[in-house]
Amino acid sequence: MTCFINSDRITATDDCLIPYDYMNVENTPFDFRKMTKVDNRLDSDHPQIKLVGGGIDHNFVLGMTREFRHASSLKSEETGIEIQCYTDLPGVQIYTSNFLGCNCGKGGVNLYKHQGICMETQFFPNSPNMPEYPSCVLKAGETFHSVTEYKFSK
Repeated sequence: MTCFINSDRITATDDCLIPYDYMNVENTPFDFRKMTKVDNRLDSDHPQIKLVGGGIDHNFVLGMTREFRHASSLKSEETGIEIQCYTDLPGVQIYTSNFLGCNCGKGGVNLYKHQGICMETQFFPNSPNMPEYPSCVLKAGETFHSVTEYKFSK
């Protein structure tokens, strides 16, 4: 699996997995600014990888505004199937199923670590407590609207 993420920063987390600061992705296992093999990055000894059980479970900063943009892409080298994610939200959480390991799949199928990957568009975790993060506050009487699109191709 190869991955592209339109981001030059993540929201780094503390020991309790609470985002507290920005971290530049350059020269780290989080640099997916060009299509890159995912599995080469998951067993890194980078402290942010170790915090989440060996893998990725981080918010990637797409921008500080609500403009619609290409957030991320995943492509299977085996099948050629690609999924592209577009959103107007400021972040995308990438999660590489770091804790799978059970016979809990459909029909009792065995699931294993890093078998799946998610692209979840969002505001930044902990944003109500971080004034420098884009606000996710919705006041009484206000309406919230967001668009996220997933495009599949082969």
